[in-house]
Amino acid sequence: MDAGQEDHAAAAGFFRSLGPDEDLAIHEYVMVEAAALVQSRLGRQGLRALFLDLLPRMSVRHVSERERQAAVSSLLAGSMKVSLVDWTSFEIMRAEGMREAFAFDEDFRKQGFITVP
Repeated sequence: MDAGQEDHAAAAGFFRSLGPDEDLAIHEYVMVEAAALVQSRLGRQGLRALFLDLLPRMSVRHVSERERQAAVSSLLAGSMKVSLVDWTSFEIMRAEGMREAFAFDEDFRKQGFITVP
């Protein structure tokens, strides 16, 4: 959403390329993290775009207690450079057999996922 970010063009192009029936899934921790970042960087107009334009294209999934506990265990045992939000993503993606992640950081690749774009 932030045109000043290095990967903005690639991200915007990816979203434009999605068909109307392609489902994107996120979990509630990603939504909260995104809202906090957008609010601090882009203000109310950015939040409106996030909640009214972008998030309606996504399925927002609840994080179960088991998934939260597994992610916390991984956080405490793993790299301190990887956030709880990312550990939660890894846990959910593995449990649901997801192979691709819309991500630009290499933590997803290090965990064995394919990143797009």
